Amino acid sequence: MQALSRFMPLLIPLALLLSAGIQVLVPAESDKGWLLHVARMCLEGRRLYSGIVEVNPPLIIWFYEIPVWISMHLEGVKDFEALGAIGVLVSILTSITGMRVIRLHPAFEGDIRKQVKFALLLALIFIFFTTQIYFFDRDHIFFVLTFPYLLRCMPSLSERRLSRALLY
Repeated sequence: MQALSRFMPLLIPLALLLSAGIQVLVPAESDKGWLLHVARMCLEGRRLYSGIVEVNPPLIIWFYEIPVWISMHLEGVKDFEALGAIGVLVSILTSITGMRVIRLHPAFEGDIRKQVKFALLLALIFIFFTTQIYFFDRDHIFFVLTFPYLLRCMPSLSERRLSRALLY
């Protein structure tokens, strides 16, 4: 058991790296595939809701136009790869922001090891424990982007003063 605990600092980043690679390289065969297709049609000039039958709100289509635009302008990059890379990047940035918010909590204040462990836990939740079907779909995007605000609403943090620049 002690041998495993010695290798744990290496296993967690390795698992994160492996799952991030899977999230980026495995094709989107769920609703994301359709939304990426709709986003591509919009970028090619078709009109949403008149030339394309779609029931989703336009914000998700506009958001999915970002990876499609990237794949249209970078040779060899597929839509789902760009979407996965954006998802991994946003998940990592949210984990770092969560770490910066949680450092104000009395149990984490001044203990950088606890803060880093918390950020790794968030990255594991956002990347490793999310299946490829749901990774960076509408619900996952919402959860990842709102999580630092949910932390801020904790009673022990609601009265604490936050700096204007959490990422410094």
